[in-house]
Amino acid sequence: MPPTVRRLTFAALALAAAACGGARDTTPPAPAPVARVVVTAPSPSLNVGDTVQLSASVFDAAGNALTGRVLTWSSTNAAVASVSVGGLVTAVAAGTTTISATSEGRTGSVAITVIPTGVARVTVTPAAQALTPGDTLRLSALVVDANDVPLTGHAVTWTTSDSTRATVSAGGLVTVLASAPRPHIATIAPALLTVGATATIAGSNFAAAANGVQVTVSGTPVLVTAAGATQLTITIPATLPCTPTGPVPVVVTNTLGTVTISATSDGKSGSAALTLGSVPDSAQHALQIAVQRTLAAGQALMITDPSQVGCNELL
Repeated sequence: MPPTVRRLTFAALALAAAACGGARDTTPPAPAPVARVVVTAPSPSLNVGDTVQLSASVFDAAGNALTGRVLTWSSTNAAVASVSVGGLVTAVAAGTTTISATSEGRTGSVAITVIPTGVARVTVTPAAQALTPGDTLRLSALVVDANDVPLTGHAVTWTTSDSTRATVSAGGLVTVLASAPRPHIATIAPALLTVGATATIAGSNFAAAANGVQVTVSGTPVLVTAAGATQLTITIPATLPCTPTGPVPVVVTNTLGTVTISATSDGKSGSAALTLGSVPDSAQHALQIAVQRTLAAGQALMITDPSQVGCNELL
């Protein structure tokens, strides 16, 4: 057979073989559809304010893990716990919610329970107060957790250490029941009170015991060394603030002791100390605290005694 004829024959055979075998298909196979989504949480219970990262695994019908699939996160009750686009859950308030992850119409979910944060401390305000017979005072209680975050929804129970002297309502309203006669100041001697000196207050209706009466001079409590119904003996303390010589208030109150009002929530308590006393009586009386010095114009003074540096009065 001539060479030309042979070449044509081989070409025809090659074309026939190509026609029988067909062209090779290079199209990639379709990705396996999502058959199941599994959501897991490190813990199903959270405290209010906590956060937790959830994870979601996606599988096909054969149980093979799938990657690169888009997940959409949701919460059935965002007021209890919210979830970010990345699956980060934030506990908002006590309750239960379901967190779900959805991919290609398949959904997996996990139940999350948010429990109230425990009470760490209860603070009552005001923490201290002086009251007289018939007075009322509204106390408030602040309940906080271990991070000092205020808590709501926790019941508070109010109690008094002595209901015969002061009562407290379920809402923290204090009423003073105890009574004491109002003292009366007639005279104070000597005419000028000085630091460290003893003074006598004469009058009536004073408590007969030193621990049953309180005396303040210029707002500072002083020591009552002796007490009777008509006379008190006091000592002027060195702790009085430095003020110019002149009249200051001397106040006498018959005391009724202290009543403690407590607020309790979830086993934690706070309290206020209420000092009960009579309606006070007050009188103005001269007090000298400063060391008085007289200097002429242009005159200088060197103070060498350290105890006299703190309070001086120039005349």
